[in-house]
Amino acid sequence: MTRHAFSSLLKICPALTELRIRNTTFQSWPIYDQSRTHWHQQHTGITKLAASIDQVFKMNPQFESPSSLLAYFPNLERWATQKANRPAGDLKHHMRDEVAKHCPSLKRLLIGADAPTIVDMLTEVFNNLISICMRDQDLSAETIAAILRHRDTLNTVATVTVVDGLFDSEAIPEVKKFDISGWTVLSIPQHCTRLRRMRILFLEMEMDDIEKTEWRCYDLEQLYIRIRGLDTKEKIDRAIQLWKEGRIAIREKQFMDVQMESSSTNPQLESIILTGDTSIEARVAKHLLQFKKLREVWLGWKVRKVRKQDRLVNIRSLRVGSERGGKSQSFANLPHSFLALNGSCDQGSQ
Repeated sequence: MTRHAFSSLLKICPALTELRIRNTTFQSWPIYDQSRTHWHQQHTGITKLAASIDQVFKMNPQFESPSSLLAYFPNLERWATQKANRPAGDLKHHMRDEVAKHCPSLKRLLIGADAPTIVDMLTEVFNNLISICMRDQDLSAETIAAILRHRDTLNTVATVTVVDGLFDSEAIPEVKKFDISGWTVLSIPQHCTRLRRMRILFLEMEMDDIEKTEWRCYDLEQLYIRIRGLDTKEKIDRAIQLWKEGRIAIREKQFMDVQMESSSTNPQLESIILTGDTSIEARVAKHLLQFKKLREVWLGWKVRKVRKQDRLVNIRSLRVGSERGGKSQSFANLPHSFLALNGSCDQGSQ
């Protein structure tokens, strides 16, 4: 396809928001405007692009230093890409300059490549990424270190899978062997304080390591991980059930503390919050209860969700019953979702 034809295609499709390009070569010379600068039909609506690194940055092999495909998409936010060979030094610098010049909003990257290429992309091409996704086989100490360069801005770190129906399957998938330990991966929740979504699907972590690590991502909303010892449906179900019960207990305790103007603990609620249970299921549930905004969990079998409006909240004030003088009761600061404690977890996604 010529660049002129590609520009014309973009022009007649103004409603496009996502573009996927595969095995397409742009062989013609660039189009110039009257000032002899490169001209492209920019498409401001496209925010998602799926194309290989070569497709984007070597779109015109006949021209010595052509503008990349990124020049067409000034509002690009997400790029899914792949590359078999590590880019040379000159190409890495060209990629960095093109991203900075044409796509300042490009902060979400899904990359299928070898570890050295991923490291180059994360350390020499991109800055301040918000989301990084990669294949699980590309996890390594080097890629983890490269991910941490974006720790101040990252809200999503995920591995992707080509397994169809993984999250709906009745079978628990086998864990895989990696050259790194779960301890290394745990540096992500330890240092990425803005993290909201973490998906590490096939690497099995030790519960001891999880408990010893300070998870500083306090606003975590989604967690997909595997934990050694939590390897049957029954154990996973019990861990989830204990998490649900713990959530309800915490909400009830918040209610009682405010109502009674006391910080004393109800012993019956304490038992629900798993104080004396040291099983792997209870340890997992206790860990999950640290995250008040957590709404979606996968521990190896079926995704479990909590309705957004029913996440744990801090109750600011509450008055129950009539005040002296016959004034009516007030529930001004009580969230509506709090009134249905037993419905706090969505069963439909189990």
